[in-house]
Amino acid sequence: RYVHIIHGKGYRSDQKIPVLKTHVAYWLPQHSDVLAFSSARPADGGTGAIYVILKSSKSSG
Repeated sequence: RYVHIIHGKGYRSDQKIPVLKTHVAYWLPQHSDVLAFSSARPADGGTGAIYVILKSSKSSG
């Protein structure tokens, strides 16, 4: 499973720093369902977005 998170580049924040990007990058490695993440391609938001690969959900069987 893949997720595309658009957090923005932070240009409109009070300090002109990427607040959401910083928090998302801090939170993702701590989440047990996250396998990997990286900045998106420029066409998908570049440094204002992240691709996330999640562990497959276990189906009950």
